[in-house]
Amino acid sequence: MNSLLNHPLVCVTTLGFLLAICGAVAAFKARGRLKRATLAAVAALCVMIPGYLLAAVFAPQWIDARHRVYKAFYDDIEAGMTRDQVIATLDHRYPEGGPRQRPTIIKDTVEELGFFMNPERSRGPNCEGIFLDFTEGRVVRKHYSRD
Repeated sequence: MNSLLNHPLVCVTTLGFLLAICGAVAAFKARGRLKRATLAAVAALCVMIPGYLLAAVFAPQWIDARHRVYKAFYDDIEAGMTRDQVIATLDHRYPEGGPRQRPTIIKDTVEELGFFMNPERSRGPNCEGIFLDFTEGRVVRKHYSRD
């Protein structure tokens, strides 16, 4: 528990929240509409920026369409599906000429099938992975590996 409280994202969020409270108090005490509006805007940014950072790290699908489509592809895969059904699901989520580029198939054996999300135009490393285990030609286990 103590290590979680020392995590940089928690510290940034806490600092942003404290700055927002200070900005709100200062806006309340300020005289003049322009000062109040400026301090209220600063307080709002102090809350929104850390919130955006937390969402970008812990729920990137809220912000990035690449993650949203890739996560939907993962959610569509169910135990008992055949390899052909998985590929049909891939074709459905990533149509030819569609807005998103298809994931890269990294492992394709009788017992396993793995995908890595296509980074598209992003420069950061994209190692979001979907790993499927097959028994008798059907999915028995799926695993999502975050970046």
